[in-house]
Amino acid sequence: MGEFPTTHPRIIGLTGGIGSGKSTVRRVLAAFGVPGWSADDAGRAVYRNHPDLRRWVADTWGADLLIRDDAGHDVDVDRGALGHIVFQNPAALAALSKRIHPLVAAAFATWRLAQTQREAPPTWVVREAAILFESGTDRDCTVTLNVEAPESERIERVVRRDGVAREAVRHRMNQQWTDLQRRGRADWTLHNGMRDELLPQIEAFLEGLPVDTL
Repeated sequence: MGEFPTTHPRIIGLTGGIGSGKSTVRRVLAAFGVPGWSADDAGRAVYRNHPDLRRWVADTWGADLLIRDDAGHDVDVDRGALGHIVFQNPAALAALSKRIHPLVAAAFATWRLAQTQREAPPTWVVREAAILFESGTDRDCTVTLNVEAPESERIERVVRRDGVAREAVRHRMNQQWTDLQRRGRADWTLHNGMRDELLPQIEAFLEGLPVDTL
């Protein structure tokens, strides 16, 4: 667990494999008064907010990946098409991650600072990231929270949510850490299968947060 000045909200690092239910947990924690931030959402926004990144993507993998407005100006990147390229190529994924991660980290730092400007600043905030441990961003977290669900259920969730093939989901899973690896690093693990009751686990997690920071 890391240490932070008391003037800044402490960070709950929230992670889990694709389809495990991370975003659901983030929304529940928000309902309990713990604001949440999503690295995936920030990753979408960086393409819109950084023209230099869009140009680099176009120069590296082709201008057909750019999304253009009615005037013909590039305004975004086709993340689905880009993902199809990089998730098949570890070197390409590493190159993209090297560009993306600093921008996403800066976005989180800006968001976290904004929380201190609220009328009642929160003691805790949630940083949701699928690759929290792989990227090393867990080092900034006071507590880390892992979400798990059976692989078959995760695959079905993503197929329904994203309309992708099961093999594509399995390939994405293979790019991430295993449940065992995440569980071994996390301070807490929640189980989010069909037979699990998630809410009592989240309540127990919140009750177990260090008292001196509440």
